[in-house]
Amino acid sequence: MTRYLAVLFLLVTLSGCGCDDTVLVADGVPLILADTDSLDFGEVPIGSNASLTVALSNAGRRPLHLSGVAVDDEQFVAHLTTLQLLPGEKTRVEVVFAPTTVAEIPGNLVVSSDAHNANQLRIGLMGRGVSVATCDCQTPPLSH
Repeated sequence: MTRYLAVLFLLVTLSGCGCDDTVLVADGVPLILADTDSLDFGEVPIGSNASLTVALSNAGRRPLHLSGVAVDDEQFVAHLTTLQLLPGEKTRVEVVFAPTTVAEIPGNLVVSSDAHNANQLRIGLMGRGVSVATCDCQTPPLSH
């Protein structure tokens, strides 16, 4: 007897309700979803840092195993503490931007997992390193 494994995908787009949400449901596989496709840290002075998080969830029907996170520029650092998400569970990945140069710094966060829909989920990163404001101590402050 031949056995067939059927994987059912249902893609539902909510229309006419003022929503732009898409719901992805799968039977029998882990699916990874992120609450955003990019993080923008804005302007961050050299020598300081800014932190943002991205929420990850398992929209599938099997446990999702997260094998790690990576960034492609050393001015970004990512922290992942959860390595498994049961169906319906969520976790957060903290990303820190600590610029070392005055420039616009693009990057990517890559989340590796056994997800059926994206075993390497990419989230765009952007931050701008700016110079630290300095005070000219030779000029006294203006008095009012």
